[in-house]
Amino acid sequence: MHHIHLASSQALQARWEKINRQYYRTALVDDADNDFWLIYAYDAFRDEYLLLTITGPDAHNRSEWGSFLRTVDCEIVEPWVVGRIFFPDIDER
Repeated sequence: MHHIHLASSQALQARWEKINRQYYRTALVDDADNDFWLIYAYDAFRDEYLLLTITGPDAHNRSEWGSFLRTVDCEIVEPWVVGRIFFPDIDER
């Protein structure tokens, strides 16, 4: 699983616009209210992405989100990667 930090306020967007490297565009440590992640999985064999959920606020809080993310990985991502479950593309229905 992977994540992308989401800018949840105009102030955060303005701060991120000044940062060239996307890697450094994160919420500040003391700004848990604006700490959101988009969680996704990637299957390199099929070159496919699976959008899973958005976590937050306080997405860096492992005690809050760790168990949930481990469950998502075990019950959704791993079976999807090995082909035991399939999620059709909405446009292909």
